[in-house]
Amino acid sequence: MQKYSQQVLAAEESDESFVQLTCQQKEMEKLELQKADLQTNCSQTAQVMNGEKENTLKQEVEMLSKKLIAVQQLVERKTKELQQEQEKQLQHEQETQVLHKRNSAQLLRLKMQIRQLQKEQLT
Repeated sequence: MQKYSQQVLAAEESDESFVQLTCQQKEMEKLELQKADLQTNCSQTAQVMNGEKENTLKQEVEMLSKKLIAVQQLVERKTKELQQEQEKQLQHEQETQVLHKRNSAQLLRLKMQIRQLQKEQLT
């Protein structure tokens, strides 16, 4: 059975009409692809002519513009928050420096008082 199938295939491949048939089938496939491309191109052209594509693009542009505005507002808000946090940090650093100076002065006064008391006790 398998031998017979191989003989039939070999005979078909050698037959000129079979070769022409396969070529025509390939040509038909190409033409069908071209037809599908032309139909999609035609429908796209019709959308452009009717203004559907323009409306779609306008809607997309509007949507992207709104997103851009929202992102810009978010960036501005975050920038303001960052500036406020930096100002708070600077203020805390200044307060800390003032406290260090105050504590240093108090410590110096206490040391002087202790030395004076020690001198008084010695004399």
